[in-house]
Amino acid sequence: MSEPEQPATVPSATQLWWDEAWVGARLRFIVTGSETIANVGLLLGLIVIYLVLRLAIVAGVPAEDIQFLERADLWAVKAVFLAFSSTFVIHSIIGSYTSVAAAIYSIKGKS
Repeated sequence: MSEPEQPATVPSATQLWWDEAWVGARLRFIVTGSETIANVGLLLGLIVIYLVLRLAIVAGVPAEDIQFLERADLWAVKAVFLAFSSTFVIHSIIGSYTSVAAAIYSIKGKS
């Protein structure tokens, strides 16, 4: 009788450098990508609102009504950008702290 095939195990020492780099950066990549997608969506929404305001001007809406909408829209966009940016910064700080703490723990564990 022949022996059953054993699955090939790859020692951790032969793990490729880019695999380690991807494991370490995957979460930051996902967060950056999701923030970029959200900001692009916000910019597209701003473009639509801008085009609607321009069409309102062409249609003859009084300038006072349009200026109020422009100011309100500008403050809303600033608030959303500030919220996305602060969330990204806080998440990056927490991720960096966790990464450094894990590295220190790993170094202490090897000693």
